[in-house]
Amino acid sequence: FRTLVTKKSDHGNSEKEDMIISDAVVDASGTYGNGNWLGQGGIPALGERYFSANIIRTIPNVVEDAIRYLNKTTAVVGSGYSAITTINKLKELAAANTAATVDVHWCTRRGNDVAEGKPLYEKIENDPLPQRETLSKLANALASSNNGCAGSSVGA
Repeated sequence: FRTLVTKKSDHGNSEKEDMIISDAVVDASGTYGNGNWLGQGGIPALGERYFSANIIRTIPNVVEDAIRYLNKTTAVVGSGYSAITTINKLKELAAANTAATVDVHWCTRRGNDVAEGKPLYEKIENDPLPQRETLSKLANALASSNNGCAGSSVGA
């Protein structure tokens, strides 16, 4: 799968386009199990309908299906808690398999306000789900790292 992404250039406020090539795509956009089309303006991306059976639209069990993610590149699309949960699970998979790499690219349409000192995810006061704050901290750390592009390679 190829994804055209826009990110800030290394030299300041300008943007540049880059191509991410992924072995797997987790679509965490839209509502759980019912992802949005991934193309610009909400239309299907080129090849998305053809490869729809290969696009995971729920939070995957990365431990049971580790072969799909180890030594591979995964694009996680979406900016909600399902996307961050998936990224966290891939991070845990990488930590448990140090002889392999787990390459993850987080793709969102959401702006990166972190560069202006605003968190991507705000703390929810009296949140009944304490895990959400942990996921928010991870998302904010990822958004503020690597020039606002949450691509990372973990492992040997």
